[in-house]
Amino acid sequence: MRDCQVGGLCAIAAFLMCSRGYDWIDEITGYLAGFLTLGVALCPSVNPRDPVHTPLQLELNTVHTVFAAQLFLVLAYFCLILFRKSAPGKSRTRRKQHRNAVYATCGTVILTCDVVMVSLTLEGAERLLRPVNPLLTCESLALIAFGIAWLTKGNGILRDRPHNHVQPA
Repeated sequence: MRDCQVGGLCAIAAFLMCSRGYDWIDEITGYLAGFLTLGVALCPSVNPRDPVHTPLQLELNTVHTVFAAQLFLVLAYFCLILFRKSAPGKSRTRRKQHRNAVYATCGTVILTCDVVMVSLTLEGAERLLRPVNPLLTCESLALIAFGIAWLTKGNGILRDRPHNHVQPA
């Protein structure tokens, strides 16, 4: 399954790098997220407490963790800042307010998961949370949250309703 995971991450990186935003900040953020996703994919992770790994594997694991933590911060930035922007001069519809609540929730979930994942580098936290497989759980929740935000931004969820009002002649 590792090969499928790496392939999936490479595809996600391509999508992030190829998606076009509204301005240069959106573009740079997409490229940064794509680069970080490639870093996560190409630097394999290992269990650092397992004594059968080489020092190089442990270093790559550290690089993987740094890329992953930064990636989740960028994904939270998408949700909490970029996705919540409105076009200048355009009024916020009720649906836009609902979408902004979805983005805020998703961004908060991603940040919370990122904090938990980074805290797993502390031995006490990892031992305490081991029964719930916290790394897999947090990675999955954070990615699902970003997926929901991405679908919402792409009008797959909570799209504005078309106006069916007939204008008087």
